[in-house]
Amino acid sequence: MKKLKSCAVCLICGVKNSGKTTLIEKLIREFSRRGMTIAVIKHDGHDFTCDLPGTDSSRFTQAGACGTAVFSEKRIFIHRLQPEPQENEDGFADPCAGMRQWEQEQVKELMTLFPDADIILIEGLKNTALPKIEVVRSMISSEPVSVSEGRFGIVTDLSDTAFPGEKVFPFTAIREIADAIVEQTLSPRKTDKERIRNDFAAAILAGGKSRRMNGQHKGALLTSEGRTFTEQITSQMFSLSDCIYLSYGDTICIEIDGCRIVTDRYPGCGPIGGLEAVLSQAGEDRRKAVMISACDTPGIKAELYLFLLERLEQVSTEDAFEEWDGVVAVSDDRIHPLTAIYSVRAAEIFAKQIKERNFRLRDVLRKLRILYVDLKGSRYEDMLTNINTKEEYEAHMRG
Repeated sequence: MKKLKSCAVCLICGVKNSGKTTLIEKLIREFSRRGMTIAVIKHDGHDFTCDLPGTDSSRFTQAGACGTAVFSEKRIFIHRLQPEPQENEDGFADPCAGMRQWEQEQVKELMTLFPDADIILIEGLKNTALPKIEVVRSMISSEPVSVSEGRFGIVTDLSDTAFPGEKVFPFTAIREIADAIVEQTLSPRKTDKERIRNDFAAAILAGGKSRRMNGQHKGALLTSEGRTFTEQITSQMFSLSDCIYLSYGDTICIEIDGCRIVTDRYPGCGPIGGLEAVLSQAGEDRRKAVMISACDTPGIKAELYLFLLERLEQVSTEDAFEEWDGVVAVSDDRIHPLTAIYSVRAAEIFAKQIKERNFRLRDVLRKLRILYVDLKGSRYEDMLTNINTKEEYEAHMRG
């Protein structure tokens, strides 16, 4: 199994001495306070020196090495000489167009150096179409210099009226700026919902024993709107797929119009049995993957699954579910295997482990190629909250 953390990118750009570095420092502290891991890439429009003269690595470079690397237990240093970006035979129609493409390719390569980052902040690259915030400081500049494509905010000490049609933040609004970055970079693009509707099924696992609720089925608990948890989650799933399964063990609690009841083919195995059953059924129904939710997470929204799918497609070169067996939500270092999307191919692995009498979900996930998406600090994190006890249910009803 290969573990990857999906990350987002945001540029912080502006003219020299506008305050980009100071803003990035404050954003790093704010994101770190939220428990997020941040990396920074700085683009220098000129050449620069980063290796200390006289060191071994500097001597290797002077001798003609195309690059050097030094590493210890605590850090890694890489110095690589860059080839000049090449023009095509006809030259660049736009003087900046070729450079923009070259810069973006460099950014993609540099991002691979920070696999643990939730967000990568990049200082500079104002001429690229990547998501960006521009810093405009009075006495330094009076208008944006970045390309408008991808720009979702301006941080400034000038009046809002100076930037019609732009979202404007004062320099002191660090929390709001951080929220905007999360919203813009960790939110899904418009996804082809018709493709999802045709290729994906959805399943609500409702076969638990509810021992901590004294046997009261959690899927039958009511929301503040008077709907059962199962009905609430199902309504979200119907916006994504017309193939919805209600997964039960040996006792059916709730039936909902338009949903198909799927009972465990291997009863008494816990959640792994429900997953095996719905994935097998989806395969028979010629679906590619199944969006999974437990019945005790009433805050689940359809947009969370679009977000997970978006993250999976970002790290895929071809069909995402040909390369991966699934994508699973994570928060506070806790894996949520029942807030996930799994390929129907995974049914065979689930069945094999059940036959080995190993019902631990974590063990089967280790045998699959899973992308783990950390939702810490995102607007999706609270959707993972599940209701396990009467006290938690009472707190949920109080809002």
